Amino acid sequence: MLLPSLLAILLSAAAGAAERPKNAILLLADGLSWGQLQLALDDAHARGARLALEDILAAGHTAYCQTAPLGALVVESGAGSSAVSGGARVANRSLAKLPDGTDVPGILELAQRDGKSTGLVTTGRLTHASPAAFLAHMRLRDDEYRIADQIAASGHDVLLGGGRSYFLPSAVAQARAGGAAVLFHEDELERAPAGRLLGLLSEDSLPYAMDGESGILERMTRLALERLARNPRGFVLVVNSRLVDELSHYNDAAGVLAEMGRTDRAAALLRDFARAHPDTALVVTTNHDSGGMGMMWQAYPAKFGGLEEQARLRGQKASVPAMFAEIRRRELAGEQRDGALVRAVVAPMLAPGIRLSDADYEALAKSLTVGPKGAAFTYSPAAREFSRLLAPHYLVGWVDGTHTSSAVPCFGMGPGTEALKGLLHHADVAGVLRTALSVPSHQ
Repeated sequence: MLLPSLLAILLSAAAGAAERPKNAILLLADGLSWGQLQLALDDAHARGARLALEDILAAGHTAYCQTAPLGALVVESGAGSSAVSGGARVANRSLAKLPDGTDVPGILELAQRDGKSTGLVTTGRLTHASPAAFLAHMRLRDDEYRIADQIAASGHDVLLGGGRSYFLPSAVAQARAGGAAVLFHEDELERAPAGRLLGLLSEDSLPYAMDGESGILERMTRLALERLARNPRGFVLVVNSRLVDELSHYNDAAGVLAEMGRTDRAAALLRDFARAHPDTALVVTTNHDSGGMGMMWQAYPAKFGGLEEQARLRGQKASVPAMFAEIRRRELAGEQRDGALVRAVVAPMLAPGIRLSDADYEALAKSLTVGPKGAAFTYSPAAREFSRLLAPHYLVGWVDGTHTSSAVPCFGMGPGTEALKGLLHHADVAGVLRTALSVPSHQ
């Protein structure tokens, strides 16, 4: 009986070892909540399509994740990403650092210590709090020049995104001294040299999908997968689709839908990689909800959101920030900001069949004032007004233009993601990702 028992033990140990992934991939769709996800799912079904995100959901490893940070109920971007990366709740506005100054090691630096290849790609600035919490440690997220210095010194294998304006020549020189090739333009991706890469592909964030989709997130993701997968010890990759959050702040439902399409195309690459490499854990989540949005119904006259409203969302031709920027450009060129100017810019960008009144355009013109966060949300009062005017046409409602305490989706496929079930905190995602490390619990 001893030999069969020993064989059973050995087989059990082998099975346990096989269940640990070699690679871990995190798709962090910034600002995503159940409302944005449902909007994208419904739109795909209306078009007779199926999202890659739905395939990942169908794996059955899904949790309802709470997001409260240390000392609050509503989380902001830095604390949210810090929790997902490091598995610890930190205070709002900090990046992977506890109130006593202790650094919280995140999944990328732990993987780097473990001999794995590491990378992050983002449609935002690399120095923005959402991706930066995976790359830096700061008491406050505001000094993006210091964050750029830390990123340049981090030694990760592939870092691609925007934020060029925050990387001073000294930071670029530091990255190069560490062996990284520095790319400054999107068209350099296809001819990037071998070795480490730091891609600073725009001054700020990359363009919104609705304003000229170039496939940039897919191209960055594909390049990262190709480079990182060469390491026989495995890799950890973070793909940050950041602009779902920005457009949710603007209450731009059509823009969000386009950004979700971009997110799903990247998700398809990740899904296909995970299917082809069963030793890969793929997790999809977010750092917080933005806007508290959802399709709704109108009471009088009774009308329920459906195919007609979805077609109108697909028919919008420019993002709300792009429309507002064009109004501002023309105002600075000497035109009077009034209902006529707003109509001239906005009306051609709306889907056929949407008609706003003169009074609507005048109200929108009056609302174009600086918002509570200054330049980052220059036209937030106008965004709220615009979403109110479009609500009867889109039947999409928003709680606000800020973050909410709503729980968010956490789901995945591949070994280790079985832990994504029931009621969790999004900090628990870090534990799932760490199953790819040879010593998951080490700090």
